[in-house]
Amino acid sequence: MTVLAVQHLTLEKPLASDPVVDDVSFTAEAGEVIALAGATGSGRTAILSALFGIARGTLRGTVCVDGVAVSLRHPRDAIEAGFAFVPEDRRAVSHVLGLSAQDNVALSALGRVARGEHTRALSHLRDLTIKVPGLGAEVATLSRGKQQRVVIGKWLDRAPRVLLLDEPTRGVDAGAKAEVYALIEELTQCGHVVVLASSDLEEVTRLADRVYVLREGKLAGTLAGDQISQLAIMQLAVGTLGAALAQEAIRESA
Repeated sequence: MTVLAVQHLTLEKPLASDPVVDDVSFTAEAGEVIALAGATGSGRTAILSALFGIARGTLRGTVCVDGVAVSLRHPRDAIEAGFAFVPEDRRAVSHVLGLSAQDNVALSALGRVARGEHTRALSHLRDLTIKVPGLGAEVATLSRGKQQRVVIGKWLDRAPRVLLLDEPTRGVDAGAKAEVYALIEELTQCGHVVVLASSDLEEVTRLADRVYVLREGKLAGTLAGDQISQLAIMQLAVGTLGAALAQEAIRESA
């Protein structure tokens, strides 16, 4: 079942000579991990921002969730449509390190129903297999992998259909990466869609069911199944010659 359908998405910023995102279309089925890959400035993060209603500029195109066209002029619109967003700078904007795990998970419920938030937070933390001394434990005392689980856990109260992740494991160690990957697999097994924007090609090839490769704001190609490889992604992202030079640099540094 198609959960997310993006058609002809275009984002233009004032005074920019070329669109940041130019006529990009893609779909995601229930339980899929979709990766947006490409070089810095290719538009992968801009697409996530547009889908969450925080992109600045003129946005055109059609976005449908479960077959229903949605407006994405504000984060409130995106949340109501079933989107959740975890940005790259998680420590700065996604959670409050001085608050407890319970309070962070309950943040998404502010302005709605406060009653029972302890029970919901406990349920979400248990579902995400976060082992903490108690719900009162400060997020700053958790590993970065578990901090990421808390960030995602705070959205689960809203039962999002589509989880947008920007560089979900940047700056974390191998153990924390494994925790985040396990969480992504848990979420997709429950039918959530994950749209992942990452510069880590090993991460993309490990997690993605399909990869949409961007170059200068345009869709350069799509890879699925056995087609997905780091070399194939680089060839689409920077061209065959650029990919060959990158591969040679990797071999020389090894």
